[in-house]
Amino acid sequence: MFERIIIADDETAHLEGMKTIVSQICPETEVLIAKNGLEALEILRQKPAELIMCDIRMPIMDGIELLRIASSEFPQTKFVMISAYKDFEYAQKAIEYQAVEYIVKPFRVSDLRETINKVARGREAEKAKDLLLSDYYRLSEVLQKQEDSKLLQSLLEGRLSEQERAKLRCADRLCNHGVVACLYWEAPGSRNADISYETLEALIGKINTKSILVYDAKPINEAILIIPNQSPDTIRHKLENFIVEIREDLKLELYAGISLNASCLLEKASEAYSQAYEALSYRFYYSQGRVLLYEKLCTSLELALPSLSRIEQQIRDAVHKCDSKAACNEIRRMKEQLMHDPPYYPGKVRNRVSSFVVSIINSFEGSVLYREFEDLQNSAYMKYSRCNSFDELFSISEELLLLCVHLKSHISKAQSTDLIDSCIAYIEQHLNEELSLKEIADRFHFNPNYLSALIKKRTGLSYSSYLLSLRMQKACSLLSKTNDRIKDISLRVGFSDCSYFNRVFRRENGISPQQYRRKYRRW
Repeated sequence: MFERIIIADDETAHLEGMKTIVSQICPETEVLIAKNGLEALEILRQKPAELIMCDIRMPIMDGIELLRIASSEFPQTKFVMISAYKDFEYAQKAIEYQAVEYIVKPFRVSDLRETINKVARGREAEKAKDLLLSDYYRLSEVLQKQEDSKLLQSLLEGRLSEQERAKLRCADRLCNHGVVACLYWEAPGSRNADISYETLEALIGKINTKSILVYDAKPINEAILIIPNQSPDTIRHKLENFIVEIREDLKLELYAGISLNASCLLEKASEAYSQAYEALSYRFYYSQGRVLLYEKLCTSLELALPSLSRIEQQIRDAVHKCDSKAACNEIRRMKEQLMHDPPYYPGKVRNRVSSFVVSIINSFEGSVLYREFEDLQNSAYMKYSRCNSFDELFSISEELLLLCVHLKSHISKAQSTDLIDSCIAYIEQHLNEELSLKEIADRFHFNPNYLSALIKKRTGLSYSSYLLSLRMQKACSLLSKTNDRIKDISLRVGFSDCSYFNRVFRRENGISPQQYRRKYRRW
């Protein structure tokens, strides 16, 4: 209910009686007593209390003066005034200084209990209201920041309308020159690198208190700064110090891409953002955080990559010959060829290398089990999509090339006699079904073209020709050994149309099914 209550009264007997009663009503509350207002005020300053119950008329400092001073210093403390007089002037003064209750002596214990309980209920209601208001204001601030961030994102992407511009609270600050900085941070290994908005906002204040932070509401590892009235060099120096601090305090590596100086951020923010983003992409080449200036890197954007055709052909030959050592040596030589100062644009390097390796993987289509090909292809797409650095790009490429060599060396295993025998046995047992090439290939996890090639190698016939020969062999056997109707036989060998069966049978055997039965009948 209350942690501490102070009672002030100059009558000793009344004071001790009040203490006993209040202690009984609030057994877990510390009850302190004072013989005048000044003594009560000194106790309050040393041990803040939630409730003061004081007589009005006391020597040295009366209750009204105590209420006036204490309510100013301790606005959360509640006051109950006690008096033997029904004096309107006293009551008026008590209300003016926000006393919550006014009790006239003598009073009953039940009256005192009700008064204390009423004050307690009032405090709880105030707490709930304050908490609700606090949550409301906090939520309002979060929503406003999110709205600001969306408007700023639209500004950076060059799609901010005039109507939206009017809602932008920081528009006046953006009428000045300045820069845009794109930030990205990561943690060594697999440790989580997320930073909350509040933490990031506090950290950014160390770079420049006028910075405008554009940040997603979710904890992520990248952010954008719009910094008015600052040059790229000035921000570079601050960010370099900030990177060292982040590394030491949070164990994170921070990269920052900085645009050229924009003459008016409100008009040039989109262009500046593109510059900062492109500059940040060069973090691809570095393992430790650093500042990347667009001014220093823009000349390398149009640099053409060196010719890699000869190395690419040697890698293809090495894979074809199942020479893993040569394949690894050549991909490392390609890496050396692509090391350059200034560095090549990361997007070009990533696309060239990944496209080349994927093209080797794609060359296996139709030559290996379809499941193996699909797994390798999906693995390549997934690994390259997550690749974040130059070293990782070539580590992934070397790993995939070794898998290609391994796959090439085991192609013959995919042509296993047992597997083809099982496939053929299945076809023979299900001749009454449609048995499309794709259906059989899917069932045995083959690429359809690859399965057709294996069957032709085994039988000398294409899949369709081989299937037809099996159907005709079984039809001939049934015609000669059974008395079944020709219509039933046609269904058992996969022909739903008896007339069509008759035509195909005549074409393949030179005589009709009826003639074949009369000529070769064994019953």
